[in-house]
Amino acid sequence: MENNEKTGGVTDKIIDISESVKDYLDMRINAVKLQIIEHLSIIISKILFYVLLFVLFSIALFFIGSTFSLWMGELLGSEAAGALVTAAVFLIACLVVFVMRRELFVNSTVGMLSKMFFEQRDEE
Repeated sequence: MENNEKTGGVTDKIIDISESVKDYLDMRINAVKLQIIEHLSIIISKILFYVLLFVLFSIALFFIGSTFSLWMGELLGSEAAGALVTAAVFLIACLVVFVMRRELFVNSTVGMLSKMFFEQRDEE
């Protein structure tokens, strides 16, 4: 009888431990899900911000380019020549951005994402 009580006590403890492990794993899975949601929401908000910034910058650049083209046209005496100079300026700017794309975009994006996903948190 005493042996049965010991076995029942051990079995109960094993069941309690397995339930505790199961609860712990469920909590860890939920914590990871919350972290993923947090990181995704930050990424999506940054993407939306940069898309909006790009649209506004494009509109401003369009008006600046148009004005520059008209001004150069007056200086050169030909609207076509002014448009050609403006196109050349934009082409050179695009070439510079293309050459520096790694420094401008890739490195900063990798740095931002690695900082966001691998930084140590105080609450953990």
